[in-house]
Amino acid sequence: EAQIEASLERVRAVAMGMNKSDDLLSICEVSFKEFKKLGFDNIRNALIHIQYDNQKYFMDYDFSDLTGGAITKIEYGSHPVVEDYLKQIRSAKDAFYQGVIEEDQLEEWKDFRRNSGQIDDPRLDKATALYYYFFSIGIGDIGISTLKSIDESQIKILNRFRNVFSLSYQRYIDITLAETQAREAKIEAALEKVRGRAMAMRSSEDLGATVNVFFKELKNLGFLPRRCGVAIIDEARRSAYNMITTAGNIGDSFEITGDVNLDSHFVLTNMLLNWKVQQDYFLELDTEQIEEYYRILRPQVAVTNFNDARQYGYYLHFKEGMFYVWMDKELQVNDLQIFRRFTQVIGLTYRRHLDLQKAETQAREAQIETALERVRSRTMGMQKSEELKEVIRVVYEQFVHLKIKVDHAGFVVDYTPKGDWHFWIADEQDIPSKITHPYFESVWANQFNEAKEKGTDFFATNLNFEEKNKFYNELLSYIPELPEASKHFYLNCPGLAATTVLFDNVSLYIENFSSIPYSDEENKILMRFGKVFQQTYTRFLDLQRAEAQNKIIQAENDRKTKELEEARQLQLSMLPKKLPQLPNLDIAVYMKTATEVGGDYYDFNIDGNGTLTVVVGDATGHGMMSGMMVSIMKSFFISNRNSIDLKQFFENTNNSLKEMQLGRLMMPLIGVQINSDTLIATNAGMPSLLYFRNKSQKAGEFVSNNLPLGGMKGTQYVLKEIRYEAGDTILLMSDGFAESKNKNNEQYGYKRIISEFKSVAQKSSNEIVEYLKYSASKWMNGIEPDDDISFVVIKIRQ
Repeated sequence: EAQIEASLERVRAVAMGMNKSDDLLSICEVSFKEFKKLGFDNIRNALIHIQYDNQKYFMDYDFSDLTGGAITKIEYGSHPVVEDYLKQIRSAKDAFYQGVIEEDQLEEWKDFRRNSGQIDDPRLDKATALYYYFFSIGIGDIGISTLKSIDESQIKILNRFRNVFSLSYQRYIDITLAETQAREAKIEAALEKVRGRAMAMRSSEDLGATVNVFFKELKNLGFLPRRCGVAIIDEARRSAYNMITTAGNIGDSFEITGDVNLDSHFVLTNMLLNWKVQQDYFLELDTEQIEEYYRILRPQVAVTNFNDARQYGYYLHFKEGMFYVWMDKELQVNDLQIFRRFTQVIGLTYRRHLDLQKAETQAREAQIETALERVRSRTMGMQKSEELKEVIRVVYEQFVHLKIKVDHAGFVVDYTPKGDWHFWIADEQDIPSKITHPYFESVWANQFNEAKEKGTDFFATNLNFEEKNKFYNELLSYIPELPEASKHFYLNCPGLAATTVLFDNVSLYIENFSSIPYSDEENKILMRFGKVFQQTYTRFLDLQRAEAQNKIIQAENDRKTKELEEARQLQLSMLPKKLPQLPNLDIAVYMKTATEVGGDYYDFNIDGNGTLTVVVGDATGHGMMSGMMVSIMKSFFISNRNSIDLKQFFENTNNSLKEMQLGRLMMPLIGVQINSDTLIATNAGMPSLLYFRNKSQKAGEFVSNNLPLGGMKGTQYVLKEIRYEAGDTILLMSDGFAESKNKNNEQYGYKRIISEFKSVAQKSSNEIVEYLKYSASKWMNGIEPDDDISFVVIKIRQ
């Protein structure tokens, strides 16, 4: 008993000295040694397990005299023995678990231990069984494993060890809670520093500085990242803009930014794929993979390359991109939770960045628009060309107001290749506002000529001190009245940077004598100024011609309107005044003329035998020309109405029209003759006749097509013949019906006509016409047709 109490006291002393979770190994070690002293001769190791239910694993603290100490994470459900152990040990706060691995199970158990990361124990190779004994301590358990079973007295001793450790471990839990609270306070302080830096952002450029604060705070929390950063993803371009703080090789850190091609390496591509589904992405690279990754990455962003055997990348998503950290050590679950909290702050930081960026953009855009409006207003107020000097002065002042470095601004007007130059100028020197001088060779003149020849609308000029003075000495020789002080200014500036934008009849340029090239943004603003002036200047020039042209235009419009109306009336006068009345036929017609008369025509004739001849045509051309063709066609039809042989009529009319030498004017025409039981048809360039058979309930094209009348002399026109039955329906139409367009510029189409015709073919002719009118009108929805729309419906009565 004295020996047992002494052992318990030694375990109690070590347990009371615990300061961190890794100290549990020390308790395992002292327990193991005390068990040996107390006669546990077959003990293999002493163990403590601490369970983490939220993460579904327990930590295994293990010590033996052969393998030393080890800490291993064991996942819940990773093995049936583990499941059985957990079920029993968690059944009560003072639960006891006793388990045995039989000899035939040992090989599989050794494989499990090896796969879960536990140290191999050579004693298991000769063992005939392995015994486990654990007593619960509530949030875990303490126990041993042995190579032979222990007796009841030894189990009681193990229970007493549990009691001592349980009391001591409660103290450790209190310490751990305090440490956790302190750690949480430190994390919150770090987050608050980052949050505060984000809230202090005054411009979008401050985002990189915020990332730098992240990096420093991670180091303060005990993390030593190789680098951390924010990748803002542009999915359309498959690229990411990176703001990175990276460690240096000697412990310092520095900030870098840059675009990265997300197709250039699998790490970057996988980052994009995971971001698209808003999923975190973790990876591990070995030495060879690290070298390859940095070989691809460094030309894009100059990150530091470390000679690590392994690196671990952690990409945590937010709406606009990824927050990432690269480490040379693997992070634990709790560390990742900290990183996720940082990512939430990053998301808020970036949204503040976007708000600032938007505000900056809006404010800048408002400034630019105000400046453009001043230029626009002054230009629109021009009454004569001399006022260009006031306009260029306003342009110059607006660039100064927009804080764009400008020492000189000018217009170039009335350009002719290698002819005299005509400038309107504004600056702070006493240079005349209007300068005309002979052409001379210079860098700028050559650039201007080349831009005009190639049709480019922009070029930049950069001259050093000598090049600038060569240009200005020549230029100033044509301005003898220029004060000496102004000459001294131009000739003593360090250089010249200029941007010129070119339009059809005017060009605009700005210069600074600091030799600092203009940025892309500044060049775009210059282009906008040029477009405003180009539009308004062109309008000013046009105004001088507008009134003189107005009278001519109005007279021409009146003439065309009258001509179109006359053509429309002529076309309508050619149509039958009434429809044929036959007992076996029900006939209805419809025509809607276009804005420009399209030349549609239909006509009927009944001969002495009661045979009905129907023609539907669509003269080529518009206006009076098409009206003339309709008149000719009408005269041919009337002259042959007493006895119309359809084939002969088409061929004679075709030859006659061709002999009239009407050029490209022709008459597409379809003709149908209906007698007591037969329908005969021929077609000269018109849409096919649609025929609905009542018996089969099918609709289709009755095709017989040839060249339009007047197209080619000697054309033979083929007749098609079918026998009709009661209830059959015929539709003749011009192409304006099928080609009518909706607001999306889509045509009504022949397929839709067939479908719509079939759906109403059993109705009366008038009902069919009304329906087709409605369908076409609904399709166009108020859009006026480009061509006449005509159709004739004939139904065989029942």
